[in-house]
Amino acid sequence: MDAVYHPVKKEWLNEHDMQSLRRILNNKKISEPRKENFEGLSVRPSKKNTRLFIDNEYFEKGYARLFPKSVLAVYCVLAKYANYQTQTCFPSIDILIHESGIKRRNTVIYDLKILEAYSIIYIEHSKGWSPNQYALLSPDVWKDPNSIKIDTVLSMKKILKTVSKISLNSIKNNLLTVSVAILEII
Repeated sequence: MDAVYHPVKKEWLNEHDMQSLRRILNNKKISEPRKENFEGLSVRPSKKNTRLFIDNEYFEKGYARLFPKSVLAVYCVLAKYANYQTQTCFPSIDILIHESGIKRRNTVIYDLKILEAYSIIYIEHSKGWSPNQYALLSPDVWKDPNSIKIDTVLSMKKILKTVSKISLNSIKNNLLTVSVAILEII
């Protein structure tokens, strides 16, 4: 094996790099815990301002198992930006793309539609260039994971683009008939 792909660095590592990584991992002597306790470890503080909260119900009720993994990433970014008291936030789609690690804009929008369809979030759509406002809803109002098929989420959210259901050909035919009638009168 000459090279290994490193997903974080997004590049191929050669055998020399792999040996360096193995050496670092084998030589780690940084205050390793004893098996019976965790003394000497630098654990994260219990009260920290820069921490996001995900409701346990997201995992317990099976949403994480049912939804694509990208949905959790989008939900985590929303939770990161949510105001502690109001649980509202307004990150742009570009921020959601960048911080979730998702490359496609359509995937993020699809993930938001899934979260909204299951009443996990509420989206107040804005007009113009200002970002949408999101509210993270209480698990009490979340829809049951089996209540909707994910495949139908997009079809539920489709909005008719046309104002009229009359086909373009029938409009052209009507205009042609009217213009012929006008010419006959003249």
